[in-house]
Amino acid sequence: MPARDDDLERLVVDRTRQDAGHVEGEGEDITQFRGGNSFQKFGVIEPYKGDSKAEGRAAVTGKDADRFNFKAPTLRNVEMTYPYFHDGAANTLPEAVDTMARIQLGKKFTPEENAKVVAFLKTLTGDQPNFKLPILPPSADATPRPAPFDKK
Repeated sequence: MPARDDDLERLVVDRTRQDAGHVEGEGEDITQFRGGNSFQKFGVIEPYKGDSKAEGRAAVTGKDADRFNFKAPTLRNVEMTYPYFHDGAANTLPEAVDTMARIQLGKKFTPEENAKVVAFLKTLTGDQPNFKLPILPPSADATPRPAPFDKK
C-alpha cells in the first residue's frame, strides 16, 4: 500500500470543503461530501452538458428533485471501468477528474493536482474477479430491442 500523501488529502478534503459549505461541528453529515449516498446529483455547482437524454433518477420517480441524480458507482477498479459517467463522455481518468472538479466543486485543478487525484484513484485498482459468463441464446429478428431512454 502506498504511503499516505498528506498533500493529496489536503487537496481532496480541505480544498474541496472550502466552497462546499461544510464546517466541522455544525451537525452536517460529512458522508454527503464523501459519496455516502447511492444517488448523487451530477452537476452540483455547474450543470453537466452532454449529449445524453438521461435525466437520472427522475425518469423513475417522476420527481423534479431527482433530476440529474445518478447512481454513484464504487471507485474500486475505477481505472479499468472507462469510459466514465452515465453517458460515457469522459474517456480518461484525467478528463473525468477535470470534469468532476469543475461541475461538482467549482474548481479548476492544476495539472499537478489532477495527477495526484488520478494517482490516488489508481491505488484503488485490485485484482479483477474471475467468473464464467453464461452463454445466451442468439438474437433473432423477433428479439425485443433495448430502448433505454424511451418514455413509457
